[in-house]
Formats: sequence, structure tokens, C-alpha cells
Amino acid sequence: MELYFALMACSLAPHIALRELGLPFELVRVDNRTKRTGDGRDFLDINPKDYIAALALENGGWPQARLQEMLNFIAAELHGGSAPLFRSGLPETALQIFRDKLFQRLD
Repeated sequence: MELYFALMACSLAPHIALRELGLPFELVRVDNRTKRTGDGRDFLDINPKDYIAALALENGGWPQARLQEMLNFIAAELHGGSAPLFRSGLPETALQIFRDKLFQRLD
């Protein structure tokens, strides 16, 4: 397995989980600004969603792992990302920022 990570990103959680489980894996650093891996690859070819962390499996992925990925994406990014739109009192400029971010995620 390869765990694609970036400093100051959410990739610390799966890194800890893999270490705690004692599973073999390699760390591949990603520059969050340039979207390049430490060995020069384009991270968007690896994960078109542009999210770090990403875990590449030797067999290319398990159906159950893909399902979990989508459920987490829906819960964290879509559902969580829409929550500010239901807050009363936010200025229209702030709401537009949240809408734009949500529409990016829906794309």
C-alpha cells in the first residue's frame, strides 16, 4: 500500500491507523500546492478528487473500500459542507463562498 500524505493535512489519521494496525505501507509525500508527488508524479492522476490522504492498494482497490470512501465523502464533504447554508444570520458574501465550495465538491 502507498499512503499519499501532505504536511498539515488530514493524512495524519490514516497514517496513525496504519501504524497502529502494523500494516506494511509506504509513505508518498504530496506537495499540496503543486499537486506533485515526491517522485514527480501528478497527484491528480492518482486521486482526481484532489484529496489528501489517499491510499493506493496493490490490487487497485476493493469494492468495500470504495463504498466506504464514497460514504465518508458524502458525510464529510457534501453533508458537512452544506451545513453553513442553513445558518441564519450569515452575510450573503459568506453564503456564496460556502455555495461555491459545495458546488466544487459536487462537481
